[in-house]
Amino acid sequence: PWVLHEYSLWTAMPNPKLTEKYEGKPFLLRGVPDFEKVAAETGFTEEIPRFVRNSEKLVNLLRKEGLELARKHPGVAGYNFWLITNFLATCPEGIFDEFWDEQMGLTAEEFRKCNADSVILLDDGRRRCFEQETAVTLGIDLSHFGNSEIGKPILEWDVVSNGTRISRGSARPGVIPCGFLGNLSRPVLKFPRSDVPQELEMKVRLYDGSGPGEKRE
Repeated sequence: PWVLHEYSLWTAMPNPKLTEKYEGKPFLLRGVPDFEKVAAETGFTEEIPRFVRNSEKLVNLLRKEGLELARKHPGVAGYNFWLITNFLATCPEGIFDEFWDEQMGLTAEEFRKCNADSVILLDDGRRRCFEQETAVTLGIDLSHFGNSEIGKPILEWDVVSNGTRISRGSARPGVIPCGFLGNLSRPVLKFPRSDVPQELEMKVRLYDGSGPGEKRE
């Protein structure tokens, strides 16, 4: 087994709005003025907020996928996550900005879904698109590095489209020991017919039915 060093080097575009926080501070902000200058020269100044917003969404998705890939790999014993804070506004790679404020719409609750003692993982065969009215088998996996076993695990899931539940299920996988990495259930889902493409969300919950404990989603 090995440990990944400085893992998760995904960067969003710099946000010029952060320059306001540097006023009166003993720091020299580099890069952002050049970014704004080039945008002005090429006629993209008005597009900067949209570029920044979209890049922040993308880096959140890449970070989540990257951390989940590390948790899925049987040879990875851990990782040294990069980075807790941004390295100046020119390098927004952190969970917080360089002033320790939340950024990029990433809450602590959302981050813990892919970076916690226990992380629920989806084995979708590296697919993101599925045909209507087809049956697909998806694997619900778990990476459990908590300090105790899960004695009576209860697994539940819902598939939701535009706020409407189209499928649900549950399983009782048995005792989950510390250090477990593997499959909990492989539900078969059938996607409904629709006249337009649908965005589906699979919500999965895991908790210990043997006593009070933390619920993972």
